[in-house]
Amino acid sequence: MESSLIVSPIDFQRSKFQLPSSKLIEIEFVENNWLRIEFAWPSTNPAMKLLLAFAVVVAVSATGIFAFPCNGDGANPNAPFCLNPDYEPMLLPEPPSGGPTQVNVTMKIQDVEQMSDREQTMRLQLHLEFAWTDDRIVIQDGAKGIWMRPDKTKSYPIDLRDAGIWLPPFEIDNLVAYKESALLRAHSNLVVFKNFTLVNSVSVHATVGCHFNFDRYPMDDQSCAFRMHPPADYGKDELVFVGHHTHYTKKQRALQGSVTVADLIDDDSVAGFEVRLERSYKSHMVTLYLPAVVAVLASWMSFLLTQNRMAARVLFLISLTFIIVNIK
Repeated sequence: MESSLIVSPIDFQRSKFQLPSSKLIEIEFVENNWLRIEFAWPSTNPAMKLLLAFAVVVAVSATGIFAFPCNGDGANPNAPFCLNPDYEPMLLPEPPSGGPTQVNVTMKIQDVEQMSDREQTMRLQLHLEFAWTDDRIVIQDGAKGIWMRPDKTKSYPIDLRDAGIWLPPFEIDNLVAYKESALLRAHSNLVVFKNFTLVNSVSVHATVGCHFNFDRYPMDDQSCAFRMHPPADYGKDELVFVGHHTHYTKKQRALQGSVTVADLIDDDSVAGFEVRLERSYKSHMVTLYLPAVVAVLASWMSFLLTQNRMAARVLFLISLTFIIVNIK
């Protein structure tokens, strides 16, 4: 038995209709660039067909509306903004004054969680804010749910899943792991101001690779850079990042030394910072060097033993071996 459903392309892409009991037969565009999707149901039972069709509708409706059209079907006067039919989310917003599209990246370093000597990685807890201007959107003055900020600027919290607008793409050098906060992602994390400024906020845990030099260990100082920049297919005349960073030192956990954050010396299209670790060597002196010095001095006492006291020499040698092996 076959059935068809009319959905938007984005809804189809997000839901993907992963139903084990259905088989996709045909997809075609219909009016207003929507999709007509034809399914084959393995069961001829009308009740089963109704149940599966309901499941598809729920899967589609759960994804929400991709965009806010200014007119026609789907127009919502209570939406914070709307998009004209010619809006293309894949194109860069052009600044009114010309030049490349500028994205201001504010990096709030909540905590440098770890700088691993073994793996040569750095794990960070960050709150990132991307701010840019896109005058292609249409602000609707009659929108409800206005959020008044302390500076009296009217802004609107939007769920990114319903935005359908251009978002800044970015890459992170030497990225090992990147995880967004599920709580923040599930709620509104895009703010639209009436001056066409958009701010996207996200909390992440990021792990990047580093290049440490242990020639002076444990009296060494290590540094690791966090670099965020536009993808390689964007030139400096198209998209640039301007970075600002803040380190909350009161929230910084204790590591194997003092941690400081410095500005990143790089070109204008890269946002980031450099974390510097000044290792504390006092603990190493107590746990490594001092026991080793005591073991060496104790080994000299074996010269005070006479040659015929072999058992004492062997016992002394075994004791020193255990001491050296257990030095960590």
